[in-house]
This record gives sequence, C-alpha cells and structure tokens, in this order.
Amino acid sequence: MGNLKLVVKPNGTKTYYARFKCDDKSYNEKLGSAESLLVDDARYRVVEYISFIRGQRKSQKYYSHTLNESKLKTLNDVFQYYKENELNHRRTVAGRIHALEVSYRCHLKQAIGNTPVDEITKKVVRDMFHKLEPQT
Repeated sequence: MGNLKLVVKPNGTKTYYARFKCDDKSYNEKLGSAESLLVDDARYRVVEYISFIRGQRKSQKYYSHTLNESKLKTLNDVFQYYKENELNHRRTVAGRIHALEVSYRCHLKQAIGNTPVDEITKKVVRDMFHKLEPQT
C-alpha cells in the first residue's frame, strides 16, 4: 500500500504514517509505533483514515451547499433533529430523559436556543458560558 509509510529514526524508533492527498491537501498522519501495531492493523488504519477524510471533505461540500436550504434554522431545530434521530434510539435508565436533553433544556435552550445556526459564533458561545458560570 503506497499510503502506508514506516519511518525509522536514528535511535531505532519505528513509526507508521498515513500519507496521501485529498483535494490538493497533503496529509501525513501518525498511526502508531511499529512495536505496538501490526502491519495489517496499520494498513486497516490507513484505509479507515483515508475514508474518513474523504467522506468528511465530501460532507463539508454537501452541507455547505445544503445548509441554506435546510429546515434546521435555529439551534432548537438542530437539537430537535438530533433528539429524534439519535437520542430517541438510545437506552436510558428506567425510561428517563437522556442527560444531554436535560442539560440542553436547563442551560442552552433559553440562552441561545432561538439563535439562527449561522449566527452562532465562538463569541456567542463564550458569552453564554460566562453567563452560566457561578459568580464568585
């Protein structure tokens, strides 16, 4: 496999790397030490990593194109979609509400739940967390 490289340093340390290009961007990702990783495992990791990066790059292009057409306009919409498609399929103790949903309802929903997704920036999130912190 041309994307799997074994680098041997002068001190004898052997390390596997995944090296490849995707959309004109070069990747050189450390996979692990040859002492703790079999060649077959390293090959598998390379294939998985390349698939992950290529899938991520494709999904970024897809989502950036479809976000404007999406029905997920506010953070509440996004959370509701996540709840319906993910949280509702997870088991909880004695049928309780999932802890993530409780946290969302208690802390985020009032603060930034109605904020349009495209307006949520690092500054908005940072300010919201500062408001949640207990004042000393």
